[in-house]
Amino acid sequence: MTRRCPSPAVAVAAKTENAYILRIYFLQHWRDYVRLPPLLEFSEMQWSDVINDPSLRDLPYKIELDAQGRIVTSPASNRHGAQQARLVRLLARLLSDGEIATECSIGTHAGVKVADVVWMSPEFQRQHGDTTPYPQAPELCIEILSPSNAPAEIEDKVRLYLGYGAR
Repeated sequence: MTRRCPSPAVAVAAKTENAYILRIYFLQHWRDYVRLPPLLEFSEMQWSDVINDPSLRDLPYKIELDAQGRIVTSPASNRHGAQQARLVRLLARLLSDGEIATECSIGTHAGVKVADVVWMSPEFQRQHGDTTPYPQAPELCIEILSPSNAPAEIEDKVRLYLGYGAR
C-alpha cells in the first residue's frame, strides 16, 4: 500500500533524551510562509564550481551557498549521519513510490541550500532529472536539527523549501 505524505508539509527530525522525533509541520502552521520568488541570484554554474572543486571534496561538513555566493559550512557528526539513515529507512517503508535522497541541493534566491533528506515523486524526477541544484524543492524536505542550528536558520530553510515547492 502506498501512502503519500499529506500536502503541504515540511518535516524536521530531532533527538530527545529517549527518542527520535520526526515532526511534520503542515502549511496551516506556517501561514506566514508565502511563495518566494524564482531562483534569481544563482546559476547551475556557480554551484557546479563548488561541487567540482577537488579541494572541497570529502570535507567533514556540509556546504551550502548564501545569497552572496559565499560558502557556508555546517559540521557533520556521526549522530547526524545515523539520523539520516534512520529517516531514509522510515521513508522507504512509508512511501513505496518516488525516490529518497540525502544531501539534496536546492537553488533558491537566498543561495543553494542542502536538505538533509528528501522524498521526490516520480513526476518531480521526470521534470528535474539529475539537475544540480534543483531549481525547485522536492515535495518533502527534512532538516535534522543539530546543536549548531539556530532556530531562525531552520525557520528560514523551512520558509525557503515551502516557497520553492515543498508540500
